Amino acid sequence: MNSRYAQGSSFLLALMLAAGLLPAVLGEEGGSENGYLEIWVESDFDDQWGDLYIGDDFIDEYWVEYSGEAYLLDNLSLDAGDYVVTLELDNDASSQEEVTVVANHTSDVLLYPVLENHAPTLHEAWVDPQEGSSETEFTFEVYYRDADNDAPEWVKLRLDNAENYFHMEKDDESDDYTEGVWYRHSLHELEEGEHTYQYIASDGDVMAETEWQEGPAVDNGDESYGWLKVWSINDFDEQWGWLQLGDDIHDEYEVPHGEYLLEEFELEEGWYWLELELENEAWDGREVYVEAGETSGVELRPEHEEEERGDPWFRFVELELLDTDEDDHADTARIWFNGDTEYEELEAWVMLRVWQGDHKVGHMFEDLVLHGESGEDTYYFDWSPDEAGEYAFDLSIGPEDGDDGGDGGDGGDGGDGDRSGDREATDWWEHEAVALHPPGGGENQVPELRDGHVSPVEGTPETAFTFSVIYSDADGDAPHYVKLRLDDAKHVMSRDSDGDGGFGEGVRYAVAVDGLAVGSHTYSFLASDGKQAVDTDWRDGPAVYFGGYGVAVSMEPLVRAVAPGSIANFSVTVLNTGGQEDTFDLTSQIIYTNSSADGWSLTLSEESVTLDAGDFTTIIATVTVPADAAEQDTIVFAVSAASRGDSTVAGQTVASVIATEDGSFLPGPSAAIVIAALGGTGVVASFRRRLRD
Repeated sequence: MNSRYAQGSSFLLALMLAAGLLPAVLGEEGGSENGYLEIWVESDFDDQWGDLYIGDDFIDEYWVEYSGEAYLLDNLSLDAGDYVVTLELDNDASSQEEVTVVANHTSDVLLYPVLENHAPTLHEAWVDPQEGSSETEFTFEVYYRDADNDAPEWVKLRLDNAENYFHMEKDDESDDYTEGVWYRHSLHELEEGEHTYQYIASDGDVMAETEWQEGPAVDNGDESYGWLKVWSINDFDEQWGWLQLGDDIHDEYEVPHGEYLLEEFELEEGWYWLELELENEAWDGREVYVEAGETSGVELRPEHEEEERGDPWFRFVELELLDTDEDDHADTARIWFNGDTEYEELEAWVMLRVWQGDHKVGHMFEDLVLHGESGEDTYYFDWSPDEAGEYAFDLSIGPEDGDDGGDGGDGGDGGDGDRSGDREATDWWEHEAVALHPPGGGENQVPELRDGHVSPVEGTPETAFTFSVIYSDADGDAPHYVKLRLDDAKHVMSRDSDGDGGFGEGVRYAVAVDGLAVGSHTYSFLASDGKQAVDTDWRDGPAVYFGGYGVAVSMEPLVRAVAPGSIANFSVTVLNTGGQEDTFDLTSQIIYTNSSADGWSLTLSEESVTLDAGDFTTIIATVTVPADAAEQDTIVFAVSAASRGDSTVAGQTVASVIATEDGSFLPGPSAAIVIAALGGTGVVASFRRRLRD
């Protein structure tokens, strides 16, 4: 019997046994001091099992049905007195009432189980960044969960002490509080020094709080220093760039299109030269003065240096991607251009070339006449591929008297690997590769999910399990969603890798889940590209066990009556309630007897058992009754299981053997008191419930 059960065995039960109450509970006739108690129940829940207790003592397990009105669950014969009656359902709903039983009368009690409110929980407490200055904006965030799906009445941030708090705002589109919702709050102008923070929340009934965390650290530096924020304004596509501070390259950055905070410096007061150069050779530089104790800013907008242009030239060139077959895939590249010249009229040529890597896969050529700076010379080329892929473009323009290279005006490609061509262009334009599909479409390719798994595969309720899967789509479509299905719940997954080959080759998505219930779980993944959905087969995992070491032991039957000279066999079940594999040493001993006969013996079929977390096994305990045992000679014996992983963890169960020729099973008062004191009564039923769960 697990130590928890031993501690739960009531002294009241021993007194009941000694006083003769137990036979009354078990259904025997009571004396004149007995009364009867009708147990009525009304339940708003689906049909399920429920456990009935009188005081701390388990009476029986009942099938409790959904009912619109009260019905009689049982009628017990009890000694006159005051009792506490409790009914606990499998879904954790319960009801507890006090009742007085009067001798020679029938009393009644109505039990109406209700669910207790679950306290909310707070997870992933954080502040970003962890350090900065008084000018820094710090974002505090926490993940709020509630098993009852109750929205919080409030979520608060405590900063430095319990009295200094701020209300946090919901920053999540989801209203699924069971899965969790983010709450955030931003602060700036914090005082210099080391800070601490804590999160608290309430569902309107009970509160939750996190431990106090360290952070953020606010350091305004030396008074002779100031701060400089460097912003990039990139009119080109995202690309790598190099930031120069003074004469030295400070660092390399991935510079996105548009406005972006590239870097923050803490510098001594004075003048500084900042320069940003992109990989396309566009650049910009500025000289800026940093004032002590102040924050300055500088914007760098890289541009190409003005080059001496020829005639004609492009006033503008733009690329437009068209979906002519309306299948949600671009299939045509339309390149708009406007040519200009200093002459009133000039015969010119324009050539478009299409590339895959260093291989030219297409070109278009056009002769035209430009008319000075009228601005009316706007044209376009439309080009579509024969197969899906990534295609880059360049466009060049030149005067008609330029050499056509003898290729009939098709715009020579200069061979694979060389984009120079053989015409004398006076202006040109290039565009990086874009994805195009053949017009007429073809059917949408269903996305695929592969390499789905969970890590680790087992753990405790405190373990954070990471589920991941690779999403790929032959059309290169980004997912509309990728989700984890875990038992009956769904969790939105986030992108966890860039994927060198993009969605065509596959990108990993992941989500971390903790707080799982003890037991075995199943999971699968599902995703959609916005047009078609796909899911994986269900898989087993993870397995969640109780933390630490633990063991529960049970024996059946509780009492066995056999004739002298016979043997009595008992089934002993050992359950590993711990969180890891463990070996249990098994021992047995006779702890009570009223017999003067020699020859009683007690043996076990196994000396030890090794069990995985959550597993159980059954062994046989055999008692040999001597032939000269007298009628009603009785022994009480115990079987114990001791953990090798933790010497303080052990379980014990007790049972009794009676020597008799008439088949009576009830032990004498002394033996019954020993069994009750050691926790034998009521253990089997609770043990069965544990195995069932």
